[in-house]
Amino acid sequence: MGKTRDIDDLPKNPANYTSLTPLWFLERAATVHPTRISIVHESVQYTWQETYQRCRRFASALSNRSLGLGSTVAVIAPNVPALYEAHFGVPMAGAVVNCVNIRLNAQAIAFLLGHSKSEVVMVDQEFFAPVEEALKIWEGNEKNFKSPLLVVIGDKSCDPKSLEYALGRGAIEYEKFLESGDPEFDWKPPEDEWQSIALGYTSGTTSSPKGVVLSHRGAYLMSLSNPIVWGMDEGAIYLWTLPMFHCNGWCFTWTLAALCVKSICLRQVTAKAIYSAIAYAGVSHFCAAPVVLNTIINASKEETILPLPRLVHVMTAGAAPPPSVLFSMSEKGFRVTHTYGLSETYGPSTVCAWKPEWDSLPPIKQARLNARQECRAPFACDAKNGLTRSLKFCRVNMPLHGRVRDLIGRLTLQEKIGLLVNNAAAVPRLGIQGYEWWSEALHGVSNVGPGTKFGGAFPGATSFPQVITTAASFNESLWEEIGRVVSDEARAMFNGGTAGLTYWSPNVNVFRDPRWGRGQETPGEDPVVAGKYAASYVRGLQGNSRFRLKVAACCKHYTAYDLDNWNGVDRYRFNAIVSKQDLEDTYDVPFKSCVVEGKVASVMCSYNQVNGKPTCADPNLLKNTIRGEWRLNGYIVSDCDSVKVLYENQHYTATPEEAAAATIKAGLDLDCGPFLAIHTENAVKGGLLNEEDVNMALANTITVQMRLGLFDGEPSAQPFGNLGPRDVCTPAHQQLALHAAQQGIVLLQNRGRTLPLSRTNLTVAAIGPNADVTVTMIGNYAGVACGYTTPLQGISRYAKTIHQSGCIDVACNGNQQFGMAEAAASQADATVLVMGLDQSIEAEFRDRKDLLLPGYQQELISRVARASRGPTILVLMSGGPIDVSFAKNDPRIGAILWAGYPGQAGGAAIADVLFGTTNPGGKLPMTWYPQDYLAKVPMTNMGMRADPSRGYPGRTYRFYKGPVVFPFGHGRSYTTFAHSLVQAPKEVAVPFTSLYALQNTTAARNSIRVSHANCEPLVLGVHIDVKNTGDMDGAHTLLVFSSPPEGKWSTNKKLIGFEKVHLVAGSEKRVKIDIPVCKHLSVVDRFGIRRLPIGKHDLHIGDLKHSISLQANLEEIKS
Repeated sequence: MGKTRDIDDLPKNPANYTSLTPLWFLERAATVHPTRISIVHESVQYTWQETYQRCRRFASALSNRSLGLGSTVAVIAPNVPALYEAHFGVPMAGAVVNCVNIRLNAQAIAFLLGHSKSEVVMVDQEFFAPVEEALKIWEGNEKNFKSPLLVVIGDKSCDPKSLEYALGRGAIEYEKFLESGDPEFDWKPPEDEWQSIALGYTSGTTSSPKGVVLSHRGAYLMSLSNPIVWGMDEGAIYLWTLPMFHCNGWCFTWTLAALCVKSICLRQVTAKAIYSAIAYAGVSHFCAAPVVLNTIINASKEETILPLPRLVHVMTAGAAPPPSVLFSMSEKGFRVTHTYGLSETYGPSTVCAWKPEWDSLPPIKQARLNARQECRAPFACDAKNGLTRSLKFCRVNMPLHGRVRDLIGRLTLQEKIGLLVNNAAAVPRLGIQGYEWWSEALHGVSNVGPGTKFGGAFPGATSFPQVITTAASFNESLWEEIGRVVSDEARAMFNGGTAGLTYWSPNVNVFRDPRWGRGQETPGEDPVVAGKYAASYVRGLQGNSRFRLKVAACCKHYTAYDLDNWNGVDRYRFNAIVSKQDLEDTYDVPFKSCVVEGKVASVMCSYNQVNGKPTCADPNLLKNTIRGEWRLNGYIVSDCDSVKVLYENQHYTATPEEAAAATIKAGLDLDCGPFLAIHTENAVKGGLLNEEDVNMALANTITVQMRLGLFDGEPSAQPFGNLGPRDVCTPAHQQLALHAAQQGIVLLQNRGRTLPLSRTNLTVAAIGPNADVTVTMIGNYAGVACGYTTPLQGISRYAKTIHQSGCIDVACNGNQQFGMAEAAASQADATVLVMGLDQSIEAEFRDRKDLLLPGYQQELISRVARASRGPTILVLMSGGPIDVSFAKNDPRIGAILWAGYPGQAGGAAIADVLFGTTNPGGKLPMTWYPQDYLAKVPMTNMGMRADPSRGYPGRTYRFYKGPVVFPFGHGRSYTTFAHSLVQAPKEVAVPFTSLYALQNTTAARNSIRVSHANCEPLVLGVHIDVKNTGDMDGAHTLLVFSSPPEGKWSTNKKLIGFEKVHLVAGSEKRVKIDIPVCKHLSVVDRFGIRRLPIGKHDLHIGDLKHSISLQANLEEIKS
């Protein structure tokens, strides 16, 4: 054994803890996860059991050579497994590790070897030559020089000649050295905390050696806390990138403390190698010196793989990197923490803006200022909170249900009740902050709910067109992409502390009555379109992960809710009488699609009653249908104050406690409003409700919060934690808002090809109360837009303009300004009238009285059209349909456009369509009825089907056969399209699920019950060729309708599929539309039972008609 030295002889810097040797972590890893992979290096990989045995062999080989307490083993090697084995194997023998930076020259290496009196020198084969030179220098500097034992580490990726040279100079090959040791070596824990330490010479010169030491006790404490600080858990994969071993050493100790994380050795530290390891090997953590950070941020495009597939945590070593480097790393998606002050984590720079005035400050002060901006603190499970971070519900590696159960088990009844409402109370003793559930994101992040605030770093958010306009695009991929962008901005605002993660959007009620003030919020009157919109937008908002939620969406308002305030009947007192047939066939369809296909995290119940029961207190609707039949994985929330309304306005219960009990027992989990917080405790104490009922409600809400990552600690360390102010109102997002508006605009009429207008030397009169509006364009449930382009501004980009409003506002209560409008039209080459409605006419709690243009608008349009020197174009802004029969029949009005409420870029989109930069391709998502239709349909009549005996005409294109102004699905283009059917089945045999189903079916009576059919294989593939036969590129919406066999079923056609296709002029594309038979060819009988009619079903595709015969497959079940 070498000369014994006292620990005080070694240089120490207690504030500089960088080398750790808590050997018990390694032993635990080998015991708990013996077969789990510990280290990967190119084609070589070891399990934790193998690593433990190799470390014990290392210690045994040293002991066999009488090396132990007082001995020093120097290691000079890049990132290879031997480094890790030395990190644990040397202390097992009681010796000290001397970690030598491979980037030092021979002179510095000689000093470090001599200063530590290294008795063993482990050296990688590539670095043997400089070490040999260093030994000669050491020998020349010391009289009593004793040559150390040389162990050379071979690597198959290196030139074999260097290994041969080292062996020829008397070195022992590393694997041979290990073979001389015992894999079951009985190492003993140190007798005191200083006995077995790691001495790290991180750099050093002959005049100023730098060494650091750490006791076992300190190592143990750091190993328990640092994985949490660093965001390392059981699923992490660590990458070696440091040129000096000791820093990697303690990072690896943390991998053990974090339940045995896999480590990957990276011998050559290049930007390409690092990015490749992240992209292809799943790396989530690595430690890096400032030089490595520079390598990453200065990498060329060819070397990078961006965006990163996940948030990547980086621990810096050595001097703190400059803030500019930290910020550059943050922008690429890395979260940076500095080793020598673990409280200083620079991850918040991933979500906060850099302030230029900080540039003149000292670097450390810059970094701290950046970290202290008003960014979101952890909602719960803060790693810095020693009281709560170790609680079971904070352990992200535990099953979700176990975490939820643990948290609920720790809450008192009073604390539980405080979590039943939208402004959920904090639970300080468990480290849980208060949370506001109510945020809105109908068509962009909105500040309608109290959960979202604009200002500071987030002055606004991208405001997309109102939903009714976007629905007119009939473009599912657009709907999903809008949802993705909205959730990006929502997450960014959450990270910045100005928004929540639960958004009560979308509104997927069917637009049943054209007077409904909130019809603008919906995807229109067709339940299939509404259902597809719901699923697409929700997928965009929530992300595609099966478990984790980006944000939590909510489909509302369930169910049969589409009356706000009409003829003295308001939504708070309305009892919607709905047949089982209409409920199954129309009202519930979008909600089922939202839950089953969109996997939405929440459903909101509505104010109204359905057939005498408040929806929020009806267990058949909530427990049985939403959660039971559709299997909602999420929570059910009331519309705001709905529980209070059913008690105070509807008088459904005698006491408030009964109302609280009825709703919770029916399946309500969260109350938007304070009612449940006030009355639930007395309901429990009075025996009306069990505490277990409250627990079940909380389990649903807390599960969603955990899926959002709210109980996973530091927000910036989680997926989407890198989003910040720079991700809101980006050019790409605003461009998408423009594209959405362009796709949603509908060309209702184009007489004699009035449009597009010429783009050369044109003067245009822009007239109307909506010609120069901003906020009107974003409709209701909007936020603060990034900026606006009004129709006037959009037109001004193409032509010289003359502007006259004609009316003060859309109410247009006078004609005093008509003369100036007529004069403007008479002077212009073309006139564009921008007319219609706004939120003063149609809105929440404001249903329309009629379908006409307000006030004197019709007179203004007609007079200006007569006065116009050139063509007159009418542009309408509205959410609902308008009876503009007068304009449709006026030969002086050349074209009519409907723009809905087109969002922040609406004016640009309108102008692009007017001047032909964009070819309109939108289709109406609702029927435009004539004014006299309203006299026949009270808003309170929920029936969808016509009843000629009562003079009731029915609702929507599916059931109404009377005259229309413009039909559902109507929309023209500047080009023409032709369809040809290529392939579609002519016969479909419907198999049964069982012999019992066959015996109990009604096949003999012309239908098969869907529940009796084996529906899974029944998907029809319809192939259609679509050709652009005109002279202009354009997008075409292919609509596929079906009608059932004649007889007892409705003969009206219904939409069963659609596809958006873009075609260059003269080109042709083949489109395939898949039609699930049971879903789309079925009908619903008067008992609410879905059936497949036997016989001939007709498909309608434009002018094409194709018949498919549905028959029962009796043979398959018999065989």
